[in-house]
Amino acid sequence: MEKYDYLEEIRDDEIDFVEITKILVKRKFLIIGIAAIVSLASIIAGGVAYTKGKNVQAIIGYNYEGISKGLNPDESQFSVTDLKNNIITRRTYEKYPILKEKGISLTDFIFAIKIKGLIPDRVSSLAETSLKRGETFIYNPVDYKMSLKLTGNTSLDREILRDLMTEYIAYFNYKYKSSETVSTININNFVGYDYMDMVKVIALDIELAKDMAGRLSEKSFISKTTGLTYGDINKVLTNMEEIDINNIESTIEVSNITNNLVERKLLLNNKVRNLKLEKDKTQSKAEVLKGMLRDYKPSTRKMILPTIGETGVKISTEEEYYTALLKDYEIAVTKVKNLEIEIEEEIRKVNELSDNIVVKNQLDKQIEIATKKYNKIIAKMNLMNQEYYNKYFADSVRVVVEPSITSNSKAGIITLAGIILGIMLGLGSAFLAEFIDHYHKNKHKVK
Repeated sequence: MEKYDYLEEIRDDEIDFVEITKILVKRKFLIIGIAAIVSLASIIAGGVAYTKGKNVQAIIGYNYEGISKGLNPDESQFSVTDLKNNIITRRTYEKYPILKEKGISLTDFIFAIKIKGLIPDRVSSLAETSLKRGETFIYNPVDYKMSLKLTGNTSLDREILRDLMTEYIAYFNYKYKSSETVSTININNFVGYDYMDMVKVIALDIELAKDMAGRLSEKSFISKTTGLTYGDINKVLTNMEEIDINNIESTIEVSNITNNLVERKLLLNNKVRNLKLEKDKTQSKAEVLKGMLRDYKPSTRKMILPTIGETGVKISTEEEYYTALLKDYEIAVTKVKNLEIEIEEEIRKVNELSDNIVVKNQLDKQIEIATKKYNKIIAKMNLMNQEYYNKYFADSVRVVVEPSITSNSKAGIITLAGIILGIMLGLGSAFLAEFIDHYHKNKHKVK
């Protein structure tokens, strides 16, 4: 009956925990050895998988009203590819000459950048419910995961990704925020401009400022700094157009004034001075000729000179010399009269210019006042713009999670599964070894 004792133990339905414990203690080295070998192998496999799947990841997020509708701040269509547009990628790529040394081209660099929109769990559940109902569900992510696996050096990849995100944020702010300012007018830049050209420049700047104020006035925004709305700014600029600019234009049209009056007056004064010198010279010549005619003593027939302005001067019509003197004298006297008329006309022009210079000075003052008023309004508007964008677009794009080294492999699962498998194989081997021992013992007993 002894040879059937072991078979009776096997048929026993009750588990003998004491016996199991004895087996485990007895086979502990076998269990530990097998578990250790399998676990070590799984750890090595997990480490290899982790290394191969290692990359750099970061999260960039948007925070402005239009992003939920898939729009940029200027209401143009948002595209995730803008995160790695040619300007940003080329600028970042050129910062790292080592990339070229490693044979990595700009195209390789661009393709190595992976971008994925992040969808919250609640949104995923809502989308799934909507789809089950046959409804259309559209969601535009506000956060995006950027990953980079490029050089094989994760520290270098992390630095490159950080620079890439910095470049993008600077580009985004420049494109959508920095442009929302208005330039003031520097009156010194008007040197050489005629008055009508000055007015056209000022009117154009006012119109551009009004366009911006009109666009931004769509939001009910009141500046805490200035206490104004964009509607208030628009009204002030409109008043400038209708009053200040119109008054300046009317003054220019009525007076037909230009900006070179001082120069013209100087030229006219020089002309008057030259005419007076020429008159004095001609008049002196006429006096000399008059004396020569008076001293001439002819003995023949006499005649009166009507152009001299006096009577009693007698001349001979037969003397050629006397005739030549008379002709020269008449020319000189006539020229003096003409010069006097021309001088009077030029003096009249100078006096008119003097009156226009007074108007010019008034016009200069009007333009200066209008320019200062415009600059004062624009200074307030630019303060409002800064406050407006800080309110509605502060951190409109930001780094939510800094670049960090991660792995998309199942290294943890591989390692854990290997450890569990090692323990199970160790236990299984222990019981198998015990079974074999019992088998050989019973076989010996039967013999």
